Amino acid sequence: MYKVVLNKMSRDDINFDKWCSIKKNIHKRRRTVYARKKEIWWCALGHNIGFEQNGKNQYYERPVLVLRRFSKDLVLAVALSSVTKKRNKYYHQYTLDGNRYAVILSQLKVLSTKRLLRKQGIFPGNDFREVQGKIKNFC
Repeated sequence: MYKVVLNKMSRDDINFDKWCSIKKNIHKRRRTVYARKKEIWWCALGHNIGFEQNGKNQYYERPVLVLRRFSKDLVLAVALSSVTKKRNKYYHQYTLDGNRYAVILSQLKVLSTKRLLRKQGIFPGNDFREVQGKIKNFC
């Protein structure tokens, strides 16, 4: 027989509940976002499971790089980070406006454009080709 133990809600439980509420509102949006490849967008990635990248702040957001647009509703994107990890094959370092950032190559996702909140900028061209090449080598 299994014994059920009820504990106080963990920080993760609270974050999951908050995220689910936000996610319901995102799902109801009717606005259309026209994202294109090479664009950097702030995206409501949410509060995720395990080692998947979480969003931050009030809307659980983080920047993503759009790799491909499948339709007006879906894009292939990869998470970006201000934390750079040298000598890690799953991170591609790049510089934008004099600051160092990283593409987290292992965090590739198909996303609804409803999750895209605001455009941040354009990804550097040469680095974009390198990112595409590294992702192709994963497969």
